[in-house]
Amino acid sequence: MPPLLEVRDLKKYYVQKSSFGKITTVKALNGVSFLLREKKILGIIGESGCGKSTLAKTLMGIEKKTSGEIKISGRDRSLFSHLDFRKFLQIVFQDPYSSINPRKKAWQIVAEPLFINTSLTPKQCRERAQVVMKKVGLGPPTLDRFPHMYSGGQRQRIGLARALILRPKVLILDEPVSALDVSIQAQVLNLLLEIQEEFDLSYLFITHDLSVTKHMADDIMVMYLGKVVEYGSRDQIFNNPKHPYTQALLEATPKLSGGDHIVKSIEGELPSPLNPPPGCAFHKRCSFVMEKCKLESPHLAQWEGRECACFLNELSV
Repeated sequence: MPPLLEVRDLKKYYVQKSSFGKITTVKALNGVSFLLREKKILGIIGESGCGKSTLAKTLMGIEKKTSGEIKISGRDRSLFSHLDFRKFLQIVFQDPYSSINPRKKAWQIVAEPLFINTSLTPKQCRERAQVVMKKVGLGPPTLDRFPHMYSGGQRQRIGLARALILRPKVLILDEPVSALDVSIQAQVLNLLLEIQEEFDLSYLFITHDLSVTKHMADDIMVMYLGKVVEYGSRDQIFNNPKHPYTQALLEATPKLSGGDHIVKSIEGELPSPLNPPPGCAFHKRCSFVMEKCKLESPHLAQWEGRECACFLNELSV
């Protein structure tokens, strides 16, 4: 059985022209590949600027891909109509304050995909919106309220209800709790797990918060400067990371359990995508850098049950 969503060698390049006429190509996505199976959660992690949100926008069609394949249940994305694709894939944005229309009532925001994509009457749209809003914890008294009357967590629930109204198979969750208070984050995360179970959903969970990823994901994809550097199960990534960047991310994360863990910040800064370093993009920040790393870019290869793009793999064979 083919995976629910399959992405192969996806690239998104932006061509920029400076005031002096110099043309520069920004490789925001540079050959990203992954699989998403039914009822699974794929966590996508990395620092800001690594390409996570560009990946979300490209998958949604908000940005046009430069090249690569996107397949749905084994069929190319281009074979699906706009409505069929929207019934398959929806997105919940990071900021619940700016991603919903402040001039519309809650039920109208949730029902908007129905207004656009179906021939249902306003009454029918309202009824369906009410059902879905109840699923995410927003009862009938809230239907006619405007967004400014809701808390941040409630607004994110409105965004979630809007994404669910067409009954998609896959949700892209782009930093869905990063704009919320810590006290509200756990509520929304638990709601997402409940919704996944009830609607038989699969998630692409984009976040920079490793503790959230560990709580939510079945598999994890680590991105750095537009590329996938490590890809494996949650246990593999957290218990036995292989790529130096993954190791550095984990070492830079505070541990609630205490003990002797010392938080270490990642050395250096993320290179500019306008001027990436030659060879491995991480080599200027890596503790295990070799001369080969400065000249050649490693490709993803199998390493102890997961995929990893690092020349250290060759030394362990």
